[in-house]
Amino acid sequence: MPSDAAKRRKEERAAKRAAKGFTVSKPKPGCECCDDVGHPAEATPSSGPGSADAAVAAAAEEVTVRFPPSLTSRQRAVLHAVAERHGVPHSSSGDGEARRITLGRGAEVVDVDAVGTDVATADEAICELLETHLGLSRDDARRAFDAPPPTTKTARGTAEPKRGTAPAVKGADVTVEAFVSRTRALLELERAAEVEQSEAVLKGMSAETAQRRGRALLGLRCVDLRGGLLGKTVVTLELASRKTTQTPPLPPHKLSPHDVVCVRPGKGDTCGEPLCTGVVYRVRDTAVEIAVDDLPERSLEGNLKVERLANETSHRRLVQALDRVGRAPCSAGDPGGNVGVGAALVDVMFGNIPPRFHAAAGALHKTVNPGLDASQIDAVAHALGAADVALIHGPPGTGKTTAVVEYVTQEVARGSRVLCCAASNVAVDNLVERLMRSRGDALSKLGSGAQAKIVRIGHPARLLESVLDASLEAQVLKSDNSALARDCEKECRELRRVLLKLDPRKDRTARNDARRELRRLAKEEKARQRKAVDEVIGGSNALCRTR
Repeated sequence: MPSDAAKRRKEERAAKRAAKGFTVSKPKPGCECCDDVGHPAEATPSSGPGSADAAVAAAAEEVTVRFPPSLTSRQRAVLHAVAERHGVPHSSSGDGEARRITLGRGAEVVDVDAVGTDVATADEAICELLETHLGLSRDDARRAFDAPPPTTKTARGTAEPKRGTAPAVKGADVTVEAFVSRTRALLELERAAEVEQSEAVLKGMSAETAQRRGRALLGLRCVDLRGGLLGKTVVTLELASRKTTQTPPLPPHKLSPHDVVCVRPGKGDTCGEPLCTGVVYRVRDTAVEIAVDDLPERSLEGNLKVERLANETSHRRLVQALDRVGRAPCSAGDPGGNVGVGAALVDVMFGNIPPRFHAAAGALHKTVNPGLDASQIDAVAHALGAADVALIHGPPGTGKTTAVVEYVTQEVARGSRVLCCAASNVAVDNLVERLMRSRGDALSKLGSGAQAKIVRIGHPARLLESVLDASLEAQVLKSDNSALARDCEKECRELRRVLLKLDPRKDRTARNDARRELRRLAKEEKARQRKAVDEVIGGSNALCRTR
């Protein structure tokens, strides 16, 4: 049962809401909510800040306040900061002009329709809402809104310079060589641990145990070999034993797209050379498809098994990136022009030289998105004026992604090519969706040169359906070279069917001839696919992918 103190707080808030005409959504009768569970009785509150924060946090467990999309990015940033300081759950949802912030997570939902037409009135209304529903002192809220925007401090204690001027820089505490050496050693330790863990799991483990733990699939057979993207061979495996004509489902496993796996004979240990090694391309209920670089030398006949291996792709790419960073200082002044894309950037990032800004180049005369506020326009102009690097930061819900979309569109209108990276597929897809939606406005406001030709690089199985048309694979399939590659793939498919029917002992010569022809066709198919990919990427001006 709720305590007397909790009931009293609830009744006081209800009376204030009724007097001010706020809309309150109540839970349906019979459903469980935090008001029905109740809170422990509290002693008479003291005047200290700790008890005040506890009361605010307790109120946030009973009520949810949803603010309107009309709030400015500054107001949303202040609300996020206030909520974080007092332990109140907070989140943002929606894009652009529809973005709104929510405080609290209680069962009673308060929908605020509007907070005022001007900034001063809106700030005061928000302070009143915080006091009414969350018990936050109005004076504390006013101080948060009246405080000047925080300035970024440099290591020397001076405020960050204005946009268009180069800040004073301090050299990094580590040299490029020391950074590369230390990071490489850590990467090797990480890789060794992953490989050791993977091998330890399979070493000495029976095949049946490996399958029970989801690291292997047993009793498979090859049912199809076909050409895939970039000339790879896709091997389709299903369960060999079946009691009916229908294909049985695979047993429980942990294989997923992009996993590195190997295919071995069904009988034998795990120490021998595998028949082939590849990457899981697609997983269905009844089959698993594996993309391999080349057609296996040995036959994929009979009973087979698949084992998951340690993935070294990420490690290899990180090491390659480190090598480029390590070569950058010596290649930056190479008269032969052997300079990496980011060679000049290394000196800036390690504090050896200040970043360069061109004020004239950063002027933003016309925006594609009319809903940008002053801070977003300034951020976009700051990025446009950067010759080396620009940093835009802010709390959740302040419109960083909206600013990035505007920046990319403006750079495309200048004739630049932009590489857009994010940490997750969801973040990249969100950016692609918004770039696709803004293309029409960009065309009408900035001219034909602002038309973004977007290519989303990534595994199709991991992309949102709404961005599949922008994916590299979808655009490659529309090219002429891809059509020629598909003709090669059809011939390869026919040859593979013939190859599967030939007896390994009696038809050795015919099998060898078929393999040679398959290699020739696969090579031609891969070359055609490479040309198709080069055409699509070369014709794009906005490449989007994960880091």
